[in-house]
Amino acid sequence: MILLQILFCLNVIIINYAEINLYISQGQANKILGLDGELFYIRNGHVNWMAVRYSLMIPENIDHVLFVWQDKKLNSPTLPTLYSMHLYTNDFHIINSPEINLSEMGKLPVLEEEEFKLKITCKEKITGSSTVELHMNLSVDDSETLLELKFSFTKMCMDSSYIEEINRDAIKLVNILVKEREESVEHGDKKGYLYIGAGVACASVIIIAAGVAFLHVHSMPKYDDESKNVLIGSESSIDAQTITQVFRATVAERKQHELLLRLKELMIRRNILTISNAVQEGSFGRVYIGNLVNVECGEDLKVLIKTVTEHATPEDVISFIHESSLLKRTNHPNVLTLMHVCLDDNNIPLMVYPYVNRGNLKNYLRLSRTAEPLAKALTTKDIVLMALQVARGLQYLQKRRFIHKDVATRNCVVDEDLHVKLCDTALSKDFFPGDYHCLNENENRPIRWLATECLETNTYLYASDVWSYGVLLWELSCLAQTPYVNVDPHEMLTYLKSGLRLPQPLHCPDDFFAVMACCWALSPEDRPNITQIIGCLEVFLDTLNAFI
Repeated sequence: MILLQILFCLNVIIINYAEINLYISQGQANKILGLDGELFYIRNGHVNWMAVRYSLMIPENIDHVLFVWQDKKLNSPTLPTLYSMHLYTNDFHIINSPEINLSEMGKLPVLEEEEFKLKITCKEKITGSSTVELHMNLSVDDSETLLELKFSFTKMCMDSSYIEEINRDAIKLVNILVKEREESVEHGDKKGYLYIGAGVACASVIIIAAGVAFLHVHSMPKYDDESKNVLIGSESSIDAQTITQVFRATVAERKQHELLLRLKELMIRRNILTISNAVQEGSFGRVYIGNLVNVECGEDLKVLIKTVTEHATPEDVISFIHESSLLKRTNHPNVLTLMHVCLDDNNIPLMVYPYVNRGNLKNYLRLSRTAEPLAKALTTKDIVLMALQVARGLQYLQKRRFIHKDVATRNCVVDEDLHVKLCDTALSKDFFPGDYHCLNENENRPIRWLATECLETNTYLYASDVWSYGVLLWELSCLAQTPYVNVDPHEMLTYLKSGLRLPQPLHCPDDFFAVMACCWALSPEDRPNITQIIGCLEVFLDTLNAFI
């Protein structure tokens, strides 16, 4: 598919008899497309034909498109520019008759900008989509047609009350199925048939709920639930285990949709994002370099894209979406924020981040041990500067009352100038499985980075992040060696409570080691806060600068 932004910046024509502007306002362009600027159809007499021909999808929660236009009259001040317009739609069963707050014929506003509104509303209790076309002719007098424009809009409609009712029924019926399954185990196969019958009766309800909920996310195509095929045929051909798997998958999909709905304001169209080469791979996770094209000017913005493959389980996808969204709406030079979200052709989420050209900090530190040309020999000053940046990012998050729970070099990115950003934890367990271990809580956690209160009672505090930050300082000094490499993860709590800690790295200055060591006080109250750590590092950096 041709990139949307390129479409909007190619194939232009100049209107010779008027200096006309016609565009969708910035606020509307942001709501509909996620853009930060106006969406111009005509700018200073130049027509972006591909923009005109692009069918704009109007989400279910937006009922109008706000246009702004003007005729500057720079070339021909004596001749008014006339317009005529007509509306057409293909389906009045889904939408009400579209309206525009202008007469069918008239003159363009001269010099001053004016707004006009195309109103497209959905009928009640209807789910679907309908196309509306706006045909506009511009001329300099009654006899000559200067320009013919045809705009296309696809209006999405959804019955929210129906979805809420279906979702409530789905949850209720899933609970019934679980109960019936438990009883079937206790009382034999007879209950199993009742379980199967209930499953067949309500499977379509839950599947419809998942499919309708899918329409909430603007970039998603209509949901085609392949699990319906499982239910085709006689009831006797379906066992309880199959029904359980179907419902489990459906509930997981509903959870995915709910998480994506929370990222609704970050959604972008798939056709404005391109994906190139992979820079990091796990068993199911991928990080790619990509390009996000600016709709207004057509310039590419290089980005990082996190996603998962078809090998990811529904639970993996849920964790991926949740962890990717942890640092959304953040704004700090040392925190990597989530920029945008979209879905690929298989409805797999693509998480878009600012591009950082040296990628993952842990991988970069490992690379710097070698003579690799892309790496550089790190000085003590470099290490301290990177440590300061992570601390400032962590300070920002703590001011926002956010506990990271996994502060480590694997969750940072770095560029060629050693600018470091603390990032979310999405896919870290897949990319660095050796850093995570499962003890008794049925959850993989970064055991070697965790404070004692996290290991003992699963309690996470700001001071817990400070402990992990101390381990990150040790990683920086050791160029990403594994901490406590000879300690069994199951013995970590006993090891730490006995007073043992990480040794001072080779060539690590005493003052720098003192900072990391004080982060590992057994009691959270005895650890410095992140602001105090920043002060200590700044003093140490001043000392280094005095000798360099």
